[in-house]
Amino acid sequence: DDVKLNTRIFESVQPNKTPYKIAFLLPFMVGNSKADASIDKFIEFYSGALIAIQEAKEHGISFEISTFDTEKSEEKIQEVLQNPELINMDLIIGPAYTNQIPYVSDFSKENKINTLIPFSSKVYDVNVNPYLLQFNPGIAVEVKFIAEILNNEYRNDNIIFCDVPAVSILDDGYEFAFELQNELRRLKREFSKTELTDEKAAPLLNLFENNKKNIVVFNTNKYASVTNYIDSLATSDKNKNIVLFTQYSWPAIKEGQLASFNVSPFKSEFYGSEFNSYNKQFSKLFNWKPTSNTPRYDILGYDLTNYFVALMYNNGNNFSNKKNKLPLWSGIQSQLRFERVTDKTGYVNKQLYYILQKSK
Repeated sequence: DDVKLNTRIFESVQPNKTPYKIAFLLPFMVGNSKADASIDKFIEFYSGALIAIQEAKEHGISFEISTFDTEKSEEKIQEVLQNPELINMDLIIGPAYTNQIPYVSDFSKENKINTLIPFSSKVYDVNVNPYLLQFNPGIAVEVKFIAEILNNEYRNDNIIFCDVPAVSILDDGYEFAFELQNELRRLKREFSKTELTDEKAAPLLNLFENNKKNIVVFNTNKYASVTNYIDSLATSDKNKNIVLFTQYSWPAIKEGQLASFNVSPFKSEFYGSEFNSYNKQFSKLFNWKPTSNTPRYDILGYDLTNYFVALMYNNGNNFSNKKNKLPLWSGIQSQLRFERVTDKTGYVNKQLYYILQKSK
């Protein structure tokens, strides 16, 4: 059964006797002379996390926060993990980059420290390390979720997988399409496949069925490899019958051209009093505006930090304690539903959203 987590713990809190020790391992690139725009989202994430901590402090909860600049390299993360302070942490948040995760994972397992991986969807150790918590679900979770959508929303429709020329087998989109086909076979759901050769979508149009929706799935994550095909579909006379599966990172299909859908761990819209008061708090504390839009990385930092502070407050540091589901929780931008297979494995957030953009 799903247990909901009471996030309003801060209304009537008993101050904690020993401060919660949280370490942030994020790439701030402080010593880097060149400006690096890819770092902005991590600074925003950290700012949102600090707002959550600030609010909890105002209600009497105490913290010791340590922050480490992990940069991007494996050498740097190994150096950071030598810091003797880290062994005493109650919670580690980070690192940001997939190549650094194995080092932090080994450290967290050895020292029994819960560690939240907030960005990467490739956390291979989550299958063998009960101290890892992965927010961004990997391909396996996504495939099951989408197969379910195809079997419900689109159960009588026509699914077509399109192989784009020269896609690397290391392309996430390649792996995703391959796994989704396997899952559909398992569910005994029919689909067709075509290999695209030139820049036009002509071979694909021959597979369309007139009285059904035609769901098109490309085998690549790279938007540049599919733009010509998308344009060709959008200008075809069958464009009203097409629903395109898009990767979350792709730009939105131009208004009204084609129907499309994607899935992500973020709501597509958020509003309400909690969102408004968070924005007010942000402007009060920082004299800059977040650059990210969807998702807002500052709100991701706020939601995740709020959740884990509430978990530690309600259940102590050993909050997993043999449970294979952590309490459900609704943040501003994401709902969190962490589950694991056994008590020997880590937790993965299973909450995804189906976001449909209709054509005009």
